Amino acid sequence: MAVTCAAGLTCAMLPISANAQSTIPGVFSTGVDSLGNLLPGAQIDPHYTITSSPLGSSSAYATSPINPYWGANTVTSAWINQTGDATGPTDDEPAGTYVYTLTFNLVGFNPATANITGEWLSDDSSSIWLNGVQTAFSNTSNTAFAFFTLNSGFTAGVNTLQFYITQIAQGPINPEGLQANIFTATAVAVPEPAPVSLSLIGCLSWFLIRKLKKQV
Repeated sequence: MAVTCAAGLTCAMLPISANAQSTIPGVFSTGVDSLGNLLPGAQIDPHYTITSSPLGSSSAYATSPINPYWGANTVTSAWINQTGDATGPTDDEPAGTYVYTLTFNLVGFNPATANITGEWLSDDSSSIWLNGVQTAFSNTSNTAFAFFTLNSGFTAGVNTLQFYITQIAQGPINPEGLQANIFTATAVAVPEPAPVSLSLIGCLSWFLIRKLKKQV
């Protein structure tokens, strides 16, 4: 928005755009690199970590080959799990809860405007948590994507998006895993106050100079 001074002149441009949505940095689908490209099998996912499981906390790994009973990877997301394996004879991951955690920062954004949408699969059943609070979204399928929209519960600063997966005892091959496909992650950026103040000061100075010249 421009500030217009006397005689129709424009003093400065104010960098304010009401309700302009920007992409939230740090929010990624599973199994991709920093550019959104699918990771090779057994590579560490740089965005998601396993913060709790019967095997302890660890990195999460792009899983290849995926289990034949799982839904396919998409072009923008891939399965991850704690071993990077979903078909091998030793991949019998114990029963319990596996927590996949994604951390992102809303510094510079209005958290009340944050919105994340996507879909996910899991083995076995799972639920979504935001900042330590369970949401209404859950999925019991490893082949049919469930959709989610998160538009509340965000906080200023660091936020955590978590997928809690319940692993059931089976065997002899019993992998667990997650595939989360993020569609959008947006929030309204908080405008910087300094440029606005400088613009107003510039206009005030212009008015004062004009007034002084008229009095001379």
